Amino acid sequence: MKTVALISSGVVGIVALATIITWYGVNKDATLAENGIEAKFTDNQNEMASYTNKVTELAQVAKLSTDAQTKLMQIANESRYGKQGNTVAMMITEQNIPMDISVVKQFAVVVSAERDRFRNAQTELTDKVKQYKDLWASPINAMLLHKQVNLTKYDIIINGYTAKAYETKRAEALEFKL
Repeated sequence: MKTVALISSGVVGIVALATIITWYGVNKDATLAENGIEAKFTDNQNEMASYTNKVTELAQVAKLSTDAQTKLMQIANESRYGKQGNTVAMMITEQNIPMDISVVKQFAVVVSAERDRFRNAQTELTDKVKQYKDLWASPINAMLLHKQVNLTKYDIIINGYTAKAYETKRAEALEFKL
């Protein structure tokens, strides 16, 4: 009888220990996943702030360049024809100062690259959220895990066009304007 009781208590102890170890491991994985999601979310905020600042500053440089070139053309024309302009001289074809549009090209490259970089960061966040949800897919994990965090905070950032397309289930052709 004592042997059966001893064996029974040993089995119960092993099961209890295994349950505690499993609970600890599963909750540790969940906590690490939550911390990874929060860190990636914060990193995405940093990515977006850096991206928008870079694009805004580059747009300001492009405007300064355009303003400077416009002023230079105005000064060159006034020095040739006077403030009122000499209509006879204006009819003569001449070589104008070449306009430098390299800043505009650089602006387009930066916008495209930064959008791609931010999209990649958003994809990483989406993957982390999926991995976290996968932890909860197992019924045993779902029973052992602490309360699941609210994941709506980590929804990706989309533009108005995309939000409307998903809401209406229609995607129209993009419009380009000058």
